[in-house]
Amino acid sequence: MHGQSDKLLDHRGQMRGRVHNLDPMTAAKLRKLMLSFPGVEEVPHFDRRAFRTKRKIFATLGADDSVNLVIQPEDARSGLMESFPKAFLSLGGWTRLGYVKVALRHVDDELLRQVVTDAYQAALPKPASRSAAPRAGRARPRGGKE
Repeated sequence: MHGQSDKLLDHRGQMRGRVHNLDPMTAAKLRKLMLSFPGVEEVPHFDRRAFRTKRKIFATLGADDSVNLVIQPEDARSGLMESFPKAFLSLGGWTRLGYVKVALRHVDDELLRQVVTDAYQAALPKPASRSAAPRAGRARPRGGKE
């Protein structure tokens, strides 16, 4: 039996074909996916487990297998909640801060992998900026002109 295909908008607002899950994402598979990203740690976070980079938390997993995920920017977050109302749910004030609840049994595996990968990438440490201009107050080299 093959999955049923239809066209949907992905989280970036682009049309894509979708095959409904025959083997849906589970909390265990999602945990394994998140831990496969370089530098991700699983740490306790209140009554949940948090998945974080050195910079910030990008997802939490509850004992009931509920998943809260950071989705930025706001238009991507609202687009997912509008396009997939059973899969991406508001967390009230937490949603204004970037978090949504993900109902695993209602979300497409491929879409969830994309969204989790984007959340991870957004949580990576920012590269240090290297300015070519000398800083104010910096000593000039001895014996020469700049």
